[in-house]
Amino acid sequence: MMTFASLLALGACGAPHMQEVTPPAGTFRPAPGAEGQGRPAPALIAAVNAARQAEGLAELAVSPAANRAAQVQAGDMATAGFMDHTGSDGSTPGERLTAAGLDWCIVAENVGYGYPTAAAVVEGWLRSPGHRRNLLSETTLVGAATAGPKARPYWSAVFAQPC
Repeated sequence: MMTFASLLALGACGAPHMQEVTPPAGTFRPAPGAEGQGRPAPALIAAVNAARQAEGLAELAVSPAANRAAQVQAGDMATAGFMDHTGSDGSTPGERLTAAGLDWCIVAENVGYGYPTAAAVVEGWLRSPGHRRNLLSETTLVGAATAGPKARPYWSAVFAQPC
């Protein structure tokens, strides 16, 4: 049975919310035009790992599957103009990660909007208890992406523990 980490979204304004991910139950298909819209965000991965190192934690390894899942969600949010963990097609972070090819036991996702840099979004996540918990969790893999205009981008970071 899969276990699930809490999922939180952090926007430019407003309080974060939490939702649980249910196990993958079907075939996920990205929203039309969403696949490939997100760009890899190595600076976000570097900022996440720097924050983990500052807390005495090991760096997360980059997962191509988690990168793909993050790219799909960042692209979908930018294309459809929303910020949430549920995709415009109803997909969950776990479904996107499974579709990207990872057999996972734990998945968590942080998303953000409007932060101009990777460092700024990580600073915001560190100030939010739920996001901080995801970022500093016992997961071992990470993927990250950004999409939309550089002045007000969408961000997605997927944290995972394979089975």
